[in-house]
Amino acid sequence: MKSIFTPQAYVADKNQETQFYLEASRQAQNQQLHEERQALQKAEMQLRAWQHQSNLDFQAEQQEAQRLLTLQEGERNRAMMRELEELRQDFQAHENQLSREHSLKVEEFRANMQRWVITEQKATQLRLKEIDVQLARELRLFDRETALGNIREQRRLQNLPICVTADQLLSSSEFISPLHVFISPPRLRAERVAHASTVEEKDPTRLLPPMETHLATKLRAFFQRYNEQQRPVGLVSGAWMSKTLYGDAAALQVFTELKTEAVLILESSLEGYTFTLNYAFWGMNWDKPRYNTALSLNWRETLFDLVKVRTLEWQEKQQGKTPQQIEELYGKARVEQYLNNVKIMERERVCLEEGIDLTDIDRPYFVIEKDYNTLIALLIAYQCIFSGLLADEYYLLHVPVEKRRPPLLPSLLAQLPQLLSANDSGLNVEIPSESLQEIASIIVDFYERLYAQLAQQEPAWMPELYLELAESLAVLDDKNSAKRQLECALSAFVQLRHGDSVQTVVMANDVAYFQRVNACFQAIGENQYFDIVTICYQRGLQALAIAKEAQAVIDFSQVIEINPQFIDAYFQRGLAQHLLGLYPQAVEDFSQVLELDTQSAEAYYQCGRAYDELGANEPEVYYPLAIEDFEKCLQLNPQHPQAGHDLRVVQASWKRYNSEVERKQREQARLAEEARIRQEAEKQERLERERKEQEEQERIRREKGIARTFSTVKEGQSGEFTVYEKTFDVNGTELVMVYVPAGEFIMGSNNGSSDEKPVHKVKIEKAFYMGKYPVTQAQWQAVMGNNPSNWKGDNLPVERVRWENCIAFCEKLSKLSGKTIRLPSEAEWEYACRAGTTTAYWWGGNMDGNRCWYGENSGETTHPVDEKVNAHTNPFGLCDMSGNVWEWTHSDYTSGYDGNELALSENTSKNKTLRGGSWNYNADFTRSANRYYYEPSYLNLIIGFRVVLISP
Repeated sequence: MKSIFTPQAYVADKNQETQFYLEASRQAQNQQLHEERQALQKAEMQLRAWQHQSNLDFQAEQQEAQRLLTLQEGERNRAMMRELEELRQDFQAHENQLSREHSLKVEEFRANMQRWVITEQKATQLRLKEIDVQLARELRLFDRETALGNIREQRRLQNLPICVTADQLLSSSEFISPLHVFISPPRLRAERVAHASTVEEKDPTRLLPPMETHLATKLRAFFQRYNEQQRPVGLVSGAWMSKTLYGDAAALQVFTELKTEAVLILESSLEGYTFTLNYAFWGMNWDKPRYNTALSLNWRETLFDLVKVRTLEWQEKQQGKTPQQIEELYGKARVEQYLNNVKIMERERVCLEEGIDLTDIDRPYFVIEKDYNTLIALLIAYQCIFSGLLADEYYLLHVPVEKRRPPLLPSLLAQLPQLLSANDSGLNVEIPSESLQEIASIIVDFYERLYAQLAQQEPAWMPELYLELAESLAVLDDKNSAKRQLECALSAFVQLRHGDSVQTVVMANDVAYFQRVNACFQAIGENQYFDIVTICYQRGLQALAIAKEAQAVIDFSQVIEINPQFIDAYFQRGLAQHLLGLYPQAVEDFSQVLELDTQSAEAYYQCGRAYDELGANEPEVYYPLAIEDFEKCLQLNPQHPQAGHDLRVVQASWKRYNSEVERKQREQARLAEEARIRQEAEKQERLERERKEQEEQERIRREKGIARTFSTVKEGQSGEFTVYEKTFDVNGTELVMVYVPAGEFIMGSNNGSSDEKPVHKVKIEKAFYMGKYPVTQAQWQAVMGNNPSNWKGDNLPVERVRWENCIAFCEKLSKLSGKTIRLPSEAEWEYACRAGTTTAYWWGGNMDGNRCWYGENSGETTHPVDEKVNAHTNPFGLCDMSGNVWEWTHSDYTSGYDGNELALSENTSKNKTLRGGSWNYNADFTRSANRYYYEPSYLNLIIGFRVVLISP
């Protein structure tokens, strides 16, 4: 959950886990080094021990034997010293090798960690969005039902600005709401008069034709592009019916009813010459709508600008024509109107130069219907664009992750002239290119603000989004916007990877991204190109030059991942791995070079060097390979400066190795014979030791009984315990006795009643045997010939027995068995019950109903003594020490301990102590320290007993 609610803390924790992993790896390596050092020390100790023994042997031999042994000792010392030196060298080499491998693993881990962090950031940000969706799901369903009821009431009162469409929208079963677009424009009259100035003075807006029908047609066609790209946008035209409720008040009213849906309200207004486009926008279950002004312009000045553009185009077309030709083509009246427009334009220029406000002068421009239609088309275009921008925002930020879509409008920039032309709406006009460029600027500004907000929440997505926007803007004539977005994309890319520049952070998995970047550079005419192969290769060379071999291996690996045929990358990586001591990997790289270029003398030489290093550990394998590669190098380049020297060195090492092998074989044969003699002696010693162990086990079996291992709980911890048991026949029934070792324990409790105090130490001097179970009815029947129990069952504990009856049972059983059998003293009972524990119960500090029968789980009856033998057995192997039935002891009861807890009492006039609790008492009575008492003659169906055996 932390990765969802606190992603920064989550990433910090992941970094801490990484440090922990590195520290653990370092500690493991240190542990391995420590073990090797211990092995070396052990060998040295063995050497010293052997020398000491040899010295003792020398003193017992004759002078001639001493001379021979001295010679032999010298030879052995030299051999041992050689072995020690080899061990030291191997240890040093291995230590260096581990250090180099660790360094490379750290660099590889860092590279992989960078990729993982970026991926995890994206995943975390997606999970946060998913949580938002889940939280909104139930709210939306509830709000829908509430809103439906409100709408029905509003319809009854006729106060809702929109008609019954709201009811229909809320009845939709779709969980993800499409974007519903409502139009709230003024209905403008298209009255035409002969003298525009007169009408303009009365009501300027009467000069504009109606646009609601054209707007709905164009929006519907525009939204079709969104619907085709899985971004459902629905136009709800003709639904606005309020003439008195408008502005943010109307938006709030609609929001109250449709807050569970995604809604965009386009509201245009005309006041004099000012055209204002407002919008209200909200997503599913927003707290409040967003109400803003998207556009405010002087429509008359815009109209005049269109007239000027048309006039200039007409003037340009007349170049090279005579006045007569122009009059014949256009007619005298129309030519005079165009010339009048030209004069007005010239007068405006003069006024502007003199600082005169143009609204203060009379400008009777000749305006035709096409100019009005172009103005209407332009206003419609603005509304389409703002609708697209908000639709893009909705599907980028305000929908569940699985429905998220990148902005669509930027990809439509190249099609804007066709999309925004009004031919399909009946106006038959074309929007000027200057206006299209202004629209493109509006789009760019919007996305820059949107991405700046998104970068604070989801930075991992920004490089991709900026690049997509740059690719879309690259089709425009003005390339500056695309260039700016491309710079933002690269900046976000570097920042996300915590680097200084693209060159320091780019990796092989970024190739596809930078292919798009390079294509975008080309599209905007920038002479810039990112060659990932070259960047990683140069970065590897720089790392190699400053002795950062591990980083160099990572960089050259990136090159090879992109271009597996890059020979120099294999060669340089082989050099770096050789410096790191990773000789097998270096051999692989140089071998790959030779596969791509069989005539590379330098690759043969470097491969031979790597084999030479490997030969220090496995000379029989690698020295011949090293010699072969050095010879091939000299065949290709006889003048190689180092190959000849290194070849002679390896050949000498190979010769020494073979000589050493022969010597060791002779030594091994001698040592093998000594080992055989020693093993034979050790075998005899082992057989003798096994014989003694068997005799000891047989003695223990006779004294203690048969060993049994079982699992149980001790003070809350599960474990394996071994106990010894003896089984006696009692007139056809079995009596299982468990060996209880001698020992000490703390008797009593400070947390119980007053008779459990004072807490004191008691020592059990001699071991004894105790019945594994309370005495059963079958055992009582076999010894006493009757069964006084309330509940009948051979394996149920006997109950309703007086203390005096139990004493009689023990005396009779002692005669039958020839053993000394009696009731346990109170101290013996608590010692056996605790079984080495100090907690309230032998299983822990709290009641566990699975460990004993007591008032809350017994069903108001006794239970067979072995019904839950696995769960009810304590670490000494005794079952039902807590619960089932109270157990008589051989001790008199005192209100507090007086030091006589080990004493055995035959006095029948004093109360006797009971221990263990029973099936109808609560948990507190089953504690190990709890005490109870009754007079010896008392009997009850809650009281039984168990016996101890003193002399087996």
